[in-house]
Amino acid sequence: MSDIVELGTVWKDTTPLLQLTLRDEDGTAIPSSSLGACTLDLYDEATGTTINSRSAVDVLSSVSAGGVLSFRFLAADIVLVGTVAKGSVERHIAHVAWTYATIRQGHFNGRMAVKNFP
Repeated sequence: MSDIVELGTVWKDTTPLLQLTLRDEDGTAIPSSSLGACTLDLYDEATGTTINSRSAVDVLSSVSAGGVLSFRFLAADIVLVGTVAKGSVERHIAHVAWTYATIRQGHFNGRMAVKNFP
């Protein structure tokens, strides 16, 4: 798994926006027309539990011509899997994977802290 980028804290039951530029190994943005696939997984970091059936979800249509992925989570995606005390957080991982130039691959891992209401 690649390094994990901290995405910050979000309140449970909200609809945050995940936005990132898909890049090749040289750091160049990959236009959507060059992508073969782009998928998203969302899971609880502690347990590995998939959240809201977000496993290998096709998000290719959410990538712009300039290679920017803009994916708006649903409130059903930003839920608590375990028992979390009021005001505390549960950490979730958003994993994005893409293929380009037929055989090349890229990955992004973002961690968000989902906060329970106080």
